[in-house]
Parts: sequence; C-alpha cells; structure tokens
Amino acid sequence: MEFDVDEDAALLDVLKIQYPKSSATKLRKMLTQGRVTVNDEVEHRAKETVVKGSKVVVLDRPAAFDKTPPPAVKNPVDIDVIFEDEDLLVVNKPAHLLSVATDRLEVDTLHSRGVDYLRFSNPKAWCFIVHRLDKETSGVMVLAKNKSAKEYLQEQFGERQVHRLYLALVEGVVDVKQGTVSTWLMEDKFLNVKAVNSKHPKGKEAISHYQILKENEDNSLVEVEIETGR
Repeated sequence: MEFDVDEDAALLDVLKIQYPKSSATKLRKMLTQGRVTVNDEVEHRAKETVVKGSKVVVLDRPAAFDKTPPPAVKNPVDIDVIFEDEDLLVVNKPAHLLSVATDRLEVDTLHSRGVDYLRFSNPKAWCFIVHRLDKETSGVMVLAKNKSAKEYLQEQFGERQVHRLYLALVEGVVDVKQGTVSTWLMEDKFLNVKAVNSKHPKGKEAISHYQILKENEDNSLVEVEIETGR
C-alpha cells in the first residue's frame, strides 16, 4: 500500500488511519519488521513525526526483507581494532595479555586473537607479529597481514624509523626530570627480561629517553621514548 500523509502526525497514528481494523501491536510489528518506508527510507519508530505530503509505503514481507537485510554478525573475537586495511591490522593490546606465545605455548595471546579475528571473515587469513609489548603493558601494536607488509615493517623497526612513546606511572619523585638511560638486557625463553653486563653473549643494548610530565609527593608520570626497541 502507498499513500500520502494529509497532515503532520506520529507514524503510528498515520498507520491507524489507513488500517483502522488493525491493533496497535500489529502496526508496531510492521515497523519492527522494516515494512514501512517514509519517503523511500525505512522507518522503525512509531512516534516519529511524519510531515504533511510525505509518501508512506507499507511493504509485504518479502519486499521488506530486501529493504532491510538482517544485521551483520558481529565478530566475536575480543580485540580492539584501531585501523585495518589490506596490509595492516592495528590493535590496542590490553595489559596482562602476551603479545605472542612463549615456549609454554600459551593459547590466548594478542597474536592468536588477531589471527582469529581475521579468520572470522577469511578462514585462510594469517597475521605476523613484527614487534611486541610486554605482558603487563597496554598500547598500540601493528600486525602485518601478509609477508610483504611484514618485511617492510621489520625493516622500519630494524632501522629505528618507528617513533615509540610510552607512559609510565612510577612510585616516588624522580630527582632528574629529563635524561637518558642506557643499559644491556637479555630475554629468556619465557620472555623474562633481565639486566646483564655489556659483555654477556645474549645481551642487547637498551637506550631509553625520559622526561617527567607530572608528579606529586608520591608518584611521577613519565614519558619514555624507546630508541632501541627494548
């Protein structure tokens, strides 16, 4: 059925005039099924004001389904996607989640969630880890969706072209408000990081620049720039 509205009125009242023998419940069901359009736009709200001269169309059920297809199924994977294109998946890693599995073969990691997220729409999809955040650290991570993107990102990280900033809340007041910390670190098979001597065979140089952003008598908010990636 198609008709023009004679005067401004709520959509439900307009339908009552055209369907005087139908109950309000039945008319509301028409709306929830997406069977009513106003000026070629599907309208679900019974109290929506329809202005004089508007064209109202009540569709049969098959036509209504074509107008309002079922909503897309939401991806069930617990992952906060910030950006995605054909090459990259940029996500927000929560604290207390590993970036990638250790030798203990943990099942739930950011990498596993990234793979599950992509495979929801493409069963053959995969993603590659090109950098990591510590388990207790939250923040942005970039995953590569193909080998070309992986190699390009690894080159950028390897050549220190990526600018990485961290915020850390530390206990106490720092005497030197800005500076650079240089040390040597190693990582064991369980991803535990330890300070070592510069001559240690597995030691890697770690250079960090910091500055105090805010402080009170108990704590300091520190901005840290990681130069070496560790």
